[in-house]
Amino acid sequence: MAWIFSLSMECGDDAAAAAELTAHFESFSLEGESGESISIRGQTLLDDEGATWVMAIPQGVSRVGIQSDADARSMTLLGSQLYDRLRIAPRGYRFALCGIEVDGFRTCAELLDADAIRRFRGLVVEEAIFKAVGEPPAFEPFAPGYWWLPYGGETYPPR
Repeated sequence: MAWIFSLSMECGDDAAAAAELTAHFESFSLEGESGESISIRGQTLLDDEGATWVMAIPQGVSRVGIQSDADARSMTLLGSQLYDRLRIAPRGYRFALCGIEVDGFRTCAELLDADAIRRFRGLVVEEAIFKAVGEPPAFEPFAPGYWWLPYGGETYPPR
């Protein structure tokens, strides 16, 4: 089984928003540690609840997870760039998270648990979710209409 590093965004039942997000990320490339250009492949999935997920997957990144400090540094650099791109992305996603195997990690209803929402460093949520969980003080403004628990990067060994 592959362990895929991605920025995954949940769009509910909004297929048009998912298509726009996919195009937004596929039209962009990341810069690796050595200055190399890393393309992004977009992938759209449906979860068990019928929600549409968009995955922005940097190509050529480890498919076996984080095996070293170098992997963690590389994925952190790419993750930071993915979040920068998300800040200017079309609206329409309900929440997003960058990391390994984060597609379909939670349903929107599960995030409405105030304790669960605080567990995910890098979690970006739309304002409605932020307000529904009582505006947790650890969250900061991310982009218009969105809040986040700032990204701490990837670690080796993984947390």
